[in-house]
Amino acid sequence: MDYESRLSLSRMQIREISKFVRRLLKIKTVKFPVLKALEKLIDKFSNNLYYCVLSDDEFETNVMAEIVPEGNDVYCIKIRETVYEKAVNGDRASLDYICHEMCHFILIHIFDAGPVLYKGENGLVYARSLKDNELPRYKSMEWQAMALCGGDNDSLRKMQELYI
Repeated sequence: MDYESRLSLSRMQIREISKFVRRLLKIKTVKFPVLKALEKLIDKFSNNLYYCVLSDDEFETNVMAEIVPEGNDVYCIKIRETVYEKAVNGDRASLDYICHEMCHFILIHIFDAGPVLYKGENGLVYARSLKDNELPRYKSMEWQAMALCGGDNDSLRKMQELYI
């Protein structure tokens, strides 16, 4: 499942956001240090973001990590225990899962690129896309986070298959 972003973002705009994030977190290395960046992001936004590592059985099968709103402008990045352990040991895929959720926070909290809300029969609902009704990439929250995370088209497609 994917959600429509309030912002339409091109890959060029996302590259500029990436540069901004590196300056914000004072990251000067070519290789992005995901776990160090996570700690720095939490230090910068301590009133808005935290993370927790949970046992694998607390997640749906295909969910490796997720960002969850916890109230008024507060978010928690929930990370599957095996994913966190592998990330600590340098596993690229595990680091990418965590980075992807960090990118959602950056886009939602700093750039206000959260989901579009529509008034439905039962109140406000998020505009979302299911497999048969794909969003244009520039409006897709999943594509935006994947592009900010540095994912290519193949990994984006694989990620979307997990979410859709």
